[in-house]
Amino acid sequence: MLEQNNKEIKIVAVSDDMKYNIKDSVNRVKNKNIPRQNKVVITTLDKKTNEILDKTVSTNLVVYHGRSWVAQRLFNQSIDDTIRPDYEKMYIKYFALGSGGCEYVEGGYNVIPVKLVDYKLDNQLPAVQGTYSVPDDCTRIFINSSTFYDFHNFTNVEFLTDPDVVPGDSKGIEDPDYNLMENILVGNYKADSYLVVKVTVTVGSDEYNGPAYYGLVGDFSQNINEAGLFFSVNDPSSDEPPQLYAKLHFPTKVKDSTQILTFEWYLLF
Repeated sequence: MLEQNNKEIKIVAVSDDMKYNIKDSVNRVKNKNIPRQNKVVITTLDKKTNEILDKTVSTNLVVYHGRSWVAQRLFNQSIDDTIRPDYEKMYIKYFALGSGGCEYVEGGYNVIPVKLVDYKLDNQLPAVQGTYSVPDDCTRIFINSSTFYDFHNFTNVEFLTDPDVVPGDSKGIEDPDYNLMENILVGNYKADSYLVVKVTVTVGSDEYNGPAYYGLVGDFSQNINEAGLFFSVNDPSSDEPPQLYAKLHFPTKVKDSTQILTFEWYLLF
């Protein structure tokens, strides 16, 4: 437990079996063959006070589809230009939320393990419903005249140093060969030690609420328990919809307009 303004903050740590915890799409092994995992931190904030209500720490899975895309992107070449012609032009661009990450059992919900063969969220949710305008930080992509998916833009992307490489940060082991890196500094550390990418997404109080909030029949809140990162082209005219790169299932959060959610997604290279 953490305390903030004399209130207890519950921190939930979730970890699937090691076989489900795939690090990033470029396989990386540490000195002792310990696999690295992509950490995701989900924080629920009170809209009015900005106080932390709860925090969940979990890991995500980079799916086969995402790993195959990375191989094509690295070499700027598609496996087959006739079936996936734009894959070498894509980059990780979007975030999305859904409600298909848990199953109900007597007494509550169980988190369903993500599968490497997943290609989408199990139940992707719209950012807003009814006649509400799509928020500026979201993008609505139509698959056809009646089917669309909402994707959330990234709030921030930041490059961080790897604590198991740089010396003196007291957060991990130190690579004894750090001083042999090229002496090109970014801030206080060598450029090639920035091996962690932190993607932050802030889900506003007016987003991903229940249908009643938007003037429709139903509840004012809704369950959220899955998230994904998606790669896409930077071309609105492309026929290729966003594709799943990595996926996360987590204990159900009941989202309403009194809350702000932040997702901090760490990718390790």
